[in-house]
Amino acid sequence: MKKTLPVLFLLRLRNHGITFICFLVAAMGNLSAHGQTVTTGKSYINITRPNGGTFLPGDVIEIRATIAVTGGNNTIASRLNSVRYNDTLNLAKLDYVPGSLRMISNEGRLQYAYTDNADADSANINTVTGQLRFNIGDNAGSSDVSSQGEGTVNSGRLWGGNYFRPSFFGNTCIRVYAYRVQIKTLASAVAIDTTVILRAGNFRYRMGSSTTDVLSGFSPYQVRITPDYGLCTNAIGTNAILGEFGGTFGSGLTQNRAGGSTFVPGPYTWVAFGANSPNDNYYGLANRTSANGSSNPNAAMPSSARVFTIWDIIGDHTGASNPLAGNPPTGLGYAVIINASYETNRAFTQNITNLCEETYYEFSAWFRNICRRCGCDSTGKGASNTGYVPAPGNDSSGVRPNLTFQIDGQDVYNTGNIAYTGQWVKKGFIFRTRPGQTSFTVTIRNNAPGGGGNDWAIDDIGVATCMPSMQYSPSLTPSVCRGNALTITDTVRSFFPNYTYHRWQRSTDGGASWFDIGSILGPATTIFNGLLYQYVSTYTVPPANTTPANSNDKYRVLVGTSILNLLNLGCRATDVTNAVTL
Repeated sequence: MKKTLPVLFLLRLRNHGITFICFLVAAMGNLSAHGQTVTTGKSYINITRPNGGTFLPGDVIEIRATIAVTGGNNTIASRLNSVRYNDTLNLAKLDYVPGSLRMISNEGRLQYAYTDNADADSANINTVTGQLRFNIGDNAGSSDVSSQGEGTVNSGRLWGGNYFRPSFFGNTCIRVYAYRVQIKTLASAVAIDTTVILRAGNFRYRMGSSTTDVLSGFSPYQVRITPDYGLCTNAIGTNAILGEFGGTFGSGLTQNRAGGSTFVPGPYTWVAFGANSPNDNYYGLANRTSANGSSNPNAAMPSSARVFTIWDIIGDHTGASNPLAGNPPTGLGYAVIINASYETNRAFTQNITNLCEETYYEFSAWFRNICRRCGCDSTGKGASNTGYVPAPGNDSSGVRPNLTFQIDGQDVYNTGNIAYTGQWVKKGFIFRTRPGQTSFTVTIRNNAPGGGGNDWAIDDIGVATCMPSMQYSPSLTPSVCRGNALTITDTVRSFFPNYTYHRWQRSTDGGASWFDIGSILGPATTIFNGLLYQYVSTYTVPPANTTPANSNDKYRVLVGTSILNLLNLGCRATDVTNAVTL
């Protein structure tokens, strides 16, 4: 979430990864050097699952509130005054992690650690009420949330430029105030398939000489507690995403697919690739990510062929022979490329219908961090500047993308920070529909603060069932003596013990049509073989159906997660390639 309050008319230009703020003459012809832009955002990361996962009891979550100020100076009329941040923990569901009040950079680097107590420093938490407060900026005094509440006492002041640390390229002050909570472990407090609310919190400040508070206007997050099954280890079914060429965004001869995508909601705005675009809060839809149409992934660094002279030049992901490498920028396939800002905006959303009840679906997508030198250290030096101090591990990519997957407005999965590797990575989770549920809305949301970095590509978005596998016995083409009974079996294996209703079918016309044999069977009792759940379905072909006239008769098994699903053509499963043929 971000709120921007321009005091004057502003023009944003970006070059070499640096944002310049140029102040334009207003209608009256006045030129001011004291205008300010204030940007705020709130996000979180799951510390317990740095490589991605769902949310479970015991997970430690770091809440991050960001404020960025550009322009102004240290005069009362030209700065932010009375700056503070207040929040209240949901103590019914969360435990505060002692000693975790901190100020960090937008890349997560520690700037200052506060004590929890109401003492000399400018942060305090009351662990009984869950209320916390940061007094922010120049002249900020000691914090005592119990006595100061949301008032202005001991609050500080901020302005842009290179006075404060951390500084963003010397013209913007970006500060991130963070604290950690742990999801309670007692089932009586937090159970599977329940929701934990991360409350909104607010920055409060006053613009110049105003005596009226401006609030950041954050909204709470709803975090769903759900088991972490990873991704389907077996085959997956047909993609339920029907629009945008099944989540692949199609292909074309031109570099930019004009008009953007309805899958990417506002405030992200489509723009063609260029020297300085897409910029913050814009996105591109292209078959190569170069600034000038170049298809050379090995262009010099920096180079005018690269967006901001430093972005990777890549192609899309769909159908790549090497899924990690993706396609070269000589192909025709399109991908969406997001330049995320401080807002936790939605990058993709769609309502999915015609789903099957009580069925497990994999919701996944492929992502790629596309900038390896977008970082900016706390002194304002960019990764291409002399004296730049890289992040731990000699990382100069800047803010790492971090995405949250939602189902019906609830946060269910977090990707973790996506490091720059020069490769694509698949992220996603498995979700089970409720009894009677046949639709849901899926959303992917930016969950990282803005600044240098947080530039990423997304492709091959999918929602598909985790399908069972089938193994027939004694073989796919058994022989039987005329007039003898034949027992055939099918070992049904699945990622979950849910495809337990089954029915045999027979075809007498080579598989052109099928008819049911007997009644529906189940629910079968499954056993876990160390990798998958399985059970065996058995049918005995009677002697009357083992005559020479029955040669080439076929038999197969249908499976479903419920009787209703077994009767539904769109919700039952079978092996479409193999069947038993006499």
